[in-house]
Amino acid sequence: MTSTEAFHLFGSTLQERYKALGFKYRKSDKVLLRRSGDFEYLVIMYSTRGNKEGVEVSLHVDLAIKCWRPVPDTDRTVGQLFYVRLLTDEHVVYNIATEALLAQAIADLVPRIDTLLVPFIAQLEDDPQAHADTWVREGCFGGRKGYGFVTNLLFMSTCFGRQQAQDTLHHFIHSLAPAVRENMVDVLAGRKPESELVRPSSDAIRKVCSDALLLGLQAPGA
Repeated sequence: MTSTEAFHLFGSTLQERYKALGFKYRKSDKVLLRRSGDFEYLVIMYSTRGNKEGVEVSLHVDLAIKCWRPVPDTDRTVGQLFYVRLLTDEHVVYNIATEALLAQAIADLVPRIDTLLVPFIAQLEDDPQAHADTWVREGCFGGRKGYGFVTNLLFMSTCFGRQQAQDTLHHFIHSLAPAVRENMVDVLAGRKPESELVRPSSDAIRKVCSDALLLGLQAPGA
C-alpha cells in the first residue's frame, strides 16, 4: 500500500469501530473527529518522511479534546482541554505499511483510545458537575499530572464558576516547585510583569498564568 492508501484504510477502519459514538474520519486532515455541542474529540494521525511502500509507513497518533464555548466578556473560547502524544507519552509509533501491520496497529490503538479519550465523552456531556471537584484537584482530565494534563482555568470558570477556577489555580500553584511558585505568585499579584515569568517555564505554566490574569483571579497569599 502507498502511504495515502494506508492512512485511508486506517482511518476508515477506526471510523467503523467508533461510528456508534459519532466519530467520522476526515480524509483531508487525517483526523477521526467527533463533534457534540461545544466539544470536539480528535484522534489525530500523521506521518514522517522516508516512508517506503509496502515496507515502512510510519503512523503517529495524538489524542485531543477541545472546547469551543465562548468565555464571557472576552473574545476567547475555552480551547484545549486534553492532549496526549502517544509517541512522547507512551513511546508508541506504528508501521501501517501492510494490512497485517495495520491490523496490529488498530489492535494496539483501540484500547488506548477507549481508556484515554472515550471516558471523557460521558464526563463532559452527561454530568460534568459530578467531576468538577476532581478536576479542581488534578487539573482538567489528566489521569496523572503531566500526562494529558491541561489545567484550563477558562473551562473551570465558564462551566462551573469563578470560585472553581480560583480553587483550581490554587491547587496548580501549590503543585509547583517553590521558586517557580513564588515567581508565579509575584506575576499574578502584579509585583512583576508577565514577561518576567521564570524562564524556561512550561507551556502549561504560561497558559495558566495568562488565563488567570485574563480572568482576574487571585494568587494564594496575594
